[in-house]
Amino acid sequence: VYPSCTPKMLGWWFNWLNIPSKDQPAGRGNLKYKIWCPPDHFDHSFINGRDWSGGVWSVESIDLGKGEEQVYGMLGFWRHPLDPRDFGLTAKRERELREAGCWIDLSTVTFHEPETRAQLPGTYLWLTILRDCPQGGLEKLTRLWIGYGVKDGELCFDATTPAEFLCTDYMRTFNIHMTVEHQHLAKLLPELYARYSDKPADEV
Repeated sequence: VYPSCTPKMLGWWFNWLNIPSKDQPAGRGNLKYKIWCPPDHFDHSFINGRDWSGGVWSVESIDLGKGEEQVYGMLGFWRHPLDPRDFGLTAKRERELREAGCWIDLSTVTFHEPETRAQLPGTYLWLTILRDCPQGGLEKLTRLWIGYGVKDGELCFDATTPAEFLCTDYMRTFNIHMTVEHQHLAKLLPELYARYSDKPADEV
């Protein structure tokens, strides 16, 4: 839950986040992403350098700085956007959701080497729904289906997904990471929006 945030603020964040600061040193990651979750986050950017249409690149760990390099250490992730209409969401229902203030993000995510960006085995489906919270602010709900992806327009299991990602320990670690990072962002976002939303996105 983001108690003091609006859809406009979160929409601004997910664009601003992916545009590097003009004085950010090359090869040192994305400072904006690092402040979101300092123990785990390193880099985050639009693949095409402009918008979400080409997907999003990120480099992070999910172990909250514990250094579990063998399994949960730094990995590259490429989020490939999907259109929910291709998987059963009707135009009418999509319009109703958007009119109600709901934001839907559907994508597949592939694993990559952080430096070379070479693709590694495995994938997962990612679905996020953002909506007004009855108690005020916003509620962000995220669902992951690790080991599942899309092939030839159909949902399918990716048998190349390594076993270490298909276990309770990984899901528990991922859930803790996600909870911590979003609670932290909920605290940061109102101040960041107030300070930077009226400035060029590359100015920090």
